[in-house]
Amino acid sequence: AADAIRVTLRATGGVVGHLVCTFDRRQPWAGEELGLLAQLAPQLAMGLANGLLMLETRALAAYQARVLDQTAVLLDSLDASGRVVTWNRASERLLGIASEQARGQRFGLEVARAKDVDHWREMWATLLADGVMAREIVLLDAEDREVPFHLEGRVLREGSEVKGAVLVGLDLRIRRALEKQVLQSQKMAAVGLLAAGIAHEINNPLSGVVGYSKLLLERNLEPGIREKVERIAQSGERCRKIVEGVLLFSRSQQGGVRTEIDLAQLVDRVVRVGEYQWKMHNVRILREPEILPQPLRFMADADQIEQVLLNLLSNAVDAMPRGGTVRIALAPAPGADGGDAVSFAVSDEGMGIPEEIRDSIFDPFFSTKEIGKGTGLGLSISYGIVRDHGGDILLESQPGRGTTFRVILPRDGKPEPRLAPQTDHSS
Repeated sequence: AADAIRVTLRATGGVVGHLVCTFDRRQPWAGEELGLLAQLAPQLAMGLANGLLMLETRALAAYQARVLDQTAVLLDSLDASGRVVTWNRASERLLGIASEQARGQRFGLEVARAKDVDHWREMWATLLADGVMAREIVLLDAEDREVPFHLEGRVLREGSEVKGAVLVGLDLRIRRALEKQVLQSQKMAAVGLLAAGIAHEINNPLSGVVGYSKLLLERNLEPGIREKVERIAQSGERCRKIVEGVLLFSRSQQGGVRTEIDLAQLVDRVVRVGEYQWKMHNVRILREPEILPQPLRFMADADQIEQVLLNLLSNAVDAMPRGGTVRIALAPAPGADGGDAVSFAVSDEGMGIPEEIRDSIFDPFFSTKEIGKGTGLGLSISYGIVRDHGGDILLESQPGRGTTFRVILPRDGKPEPRLAPQTDHSS
């Protein structure tokens, strides 16, 4: 038979546990053993309390680390010399640098290197002197690509001694892109109004120039005079096409009647319409996939979407003077608002679009073609139509490896506030 002694272990804050000791009834504990147990109990209680506190501290630290990792902004801590102590997941994602690589490196100099090192040194000095800092700075990621940040810092102190600092960085690329889109939208709207007014004013006298020149050509004119009149007629016709394009551009800012459209049928119809033109340029048009698992239907103005596709196909053909293959890829896609959308991508095998002009290709009257071969309004008109349908145009281009224009259109066809077309600068 056995008996037991239970000792309650108490520490600051209350009971932390119990100590249970068993003994044989035939050999009961002596007073000395009980005294030893009484002396041991407080030490066990303190050790157990410290162990529990350490577990709680570790759990809290792990929780805080998870919270920091879930933030979408750069949130890092540095020691007093500017070396990285903690590096959250957003920093890894935004700069492409793992935390293992970043820890122990000097921020702004060895990791997250500043494009302007002197500017970073000035920011760090301000932070140490004033305790706070908020500036914009361009940092370089793992591949030396520029990433603009709004960077704020707070000094960590113990008494009067600086122990380090915390940095919070907001990626400015999204904000700057939105600002750029708003400016582009305002510019396009203003140009549309101006273009419509000018085009109407020019159209009437221009019709007279073209009409009278054609009447003159019906007469028996001297060869020299006939040649000049023919030039007048040709130039007038070209101007009239430009005016028609301007009017079309201004009308593209307005929506038309929208019906349900089968995307594959629309693409096939446009390809058939231009079949002769494609063959003349030794260009083959392929639709991918040939058979869709299910129809891609959406609400839109069919005439306007056909015009967008025709403009993109014409540009793709012009980009391949020696011929080649243009691919039209159809697919479902997520919309800008998270809803359902459809997309078609037109890809050519041309020389690509140079980086320095990508931001201008959607501007009215911007063209890389020879004089007389284009009005520079095709992409502007396409942009206006797509945005009026609540969609997006995405550009992907690599020098020497072709260009892809991807059009995304929401299935419901509801218009959204107009933003600027998107270009991929990573290639």
